[in-house]
Amino acid sequence: MAHQYRTLSWHRLLNRHKQEFLAWMDENGTRLKMFNKLAEDLEQYVIHCLTIGPFYEGRLSLIRLRPTYFCEQFANCIPDVFTNCDDPHMYEQYMAAQAYAHVHLLERYRRFWDVLICLLEAAVLPMSEKNLQVLDVGTGPAPALYAVSDFYQALHDFAHEQGYISLITSTPKLDGIELSYNMRHFMHIFSEMSYRTNGPYRVTFGQFEGLSFGKLRSDKRRALISREADEQDTSEEYAKEYVDFMHSFDHLYRHHLIIFSNFLTKGDVVANWQKELRSTFGTLCHGGIVVVVGGSGEKYDPIYQAVRDIAKNIGLSEIPEVSTKIPCNYSDISAQRIKEHYNTIWAWIRANTDIDEAFLTSRKIAKKLWNPQKRLKEASSPPEFTLLTFRRSGRPWKWKPASEGRLAKKD
Repeated sequence: MAHQYRTLSWHRLLNRHKQEFLAWMDENGTRLKMFNKLAEDLEQYVIHCLTIGPFYEGRLSLIRLRPTYFCEQFANCIPDVFTNCDDPHMYEQYMAAQAYAHVHLLERYRRFWDVLICLLEAAVLPMSEKNLQVLDVGTGPAPALYAVSDFYQALHDFAHEQGYISLITSTPKLDGIELSYNMRHFMHIFSEMSYRTNGPYRVTFGQFEGLSFGKLRSDKRRALISREADEQDTSEEYAKEYVDFMHSFDHLYRHHLIIFSNFLTKGDVVANWQKELRSTFGTLCHGGIVVVVGGSGEKYDPIYQAVRDIAKNIGLSEIPEVSTKIPCNYSDISAQRIKEHYNTIWAWIRANTDIDEAFLTSRKIAKKLWNPQKRLKEASSPPEFTLLTFRRSGRPWKWKPASEGRLAKKD
């Protein structure tokens, strides 16, 4: 077990090995290999959906829909994917999840790798010897969770190869909150078709609005009390004493990493979600991290200030060592692979259907998707994205060891 060998704090271990780990990944091309694998899997799955439909409609004897139908539905969703992402009803459209993933999954996966590297370089990357709990709020097609899974797998492989037993952390337990059934279905099937052993395959919660983790713990306790009272044929008072003695509920719904990636995008919605945000932030373990990833510019400033106020109100500290502005790159090798992905999908569509340039122009499909000569960067492309990071109760590496009794901050 890893905890039998670790004598240094996670903070010191990360500081000691972070540069070597980053160099190891560069030397082995680890990040690019994982990115290429994701891109290849995405291309295969999108083409699969364009061929027989996301729910295998093309194989049903009563329907017999052809690729042209699926491709037209796919194309019709593309404009909303760019301009109407804030509307939850948009994701109810047929093929909306596939269109969204086609446009955004690779770029947002790449961005979240950048986020995790920022956490690593600041030596605040969440680590745990067992049960590394990750919650992604507004999961979508799960680019952030796929990035987390691959990044920690790379760290695990590095630690094993180099013999750094104390650096080995547990496989992240990936969980999410996602309202859209189409998105949840996409994530499950895509993870299966990609042979991702660790998923993600499901989300625990469908709706963020109204979510209270304190109520969930209380409901769990009441359910156990009711069950014990029935099974033991005893009084509720005795059942309460028995349940409270035998079970601890504080550990339920605790997370080491909480992600809000391109989810907190509207000021009025964030204002209405203050209770939900406080409840979610409150599930952080000591040393846990909340990351908020989103757009940059003045229109987002009130949103981020509201998030900062909520985090401060419940005792979270913003991490000054982590930059709040991360550059967007439109010309590196990952960007080139994204462009190749776009070209591959639209070349297949045009080769297997009657869809032509006139159709694409009439539907206002972004030219950077289907025109190989068009570059990724457009006049409206942002130069950077925003990253906010918060941690629970001060520096997680300054807590006394368990042998000194109850965990408490050093003076």
